[in-house]
Amino acid sequence: MPSSFNKQLINRDLGTDVQTGTQETPFFSTAKSNASLFSSSSMFDDDNIKAYDVPDGVPDGYVFAGRPLEDIDLFFKVAPENFRRAAEAAERDTGRRVSCVVADAFLWFSFEIAEARGVSWVPVWTSEPRSLSIHFYTGYHCISQFDSNN
Repeated sequence: MPSSFNKQLINRDLGTDVQTGTQETPFFSTAKSNASLFSSSSMFDDDNIKAYDVPDGVPDGYVFAGRPLEDIDLFFKVAPENFRRAAEAAERDTGRRVSCVVADAFLWFSFEIAEARGVSWVPVWTSEPRSLSIHFYTGYHCISQFDSNN
């Protein structure tokens, strides 16, 4: 979820490109997240950052069933391909090839995108350490549930 901390992190990490104005930096996230990050109250000069909306995976008219992690499941079913398409769109728009992929470490497929392009991958872990243990627990729970259903 976007927060002032995330805006400060973006400003710091993308600061060179943003402050010099020498190139536009592509930024990929969902439309909801981008709307929040690039609002009029933004903490950075968003003229040099081009937000690319990546679909959240929720089909039009979809009615949530109330399952835990339902929205996350929908997102991750389509996220790898959607992020690849966003990278291709950024390359077309800027006329430059992606030279490095800096992504939240939770988006494991960002490594595959970087590897396919032959560029560096910089995973970023912005969450606190306890959240990592929650991901392990969630993963264990999902695997256990899968095993019991098969």
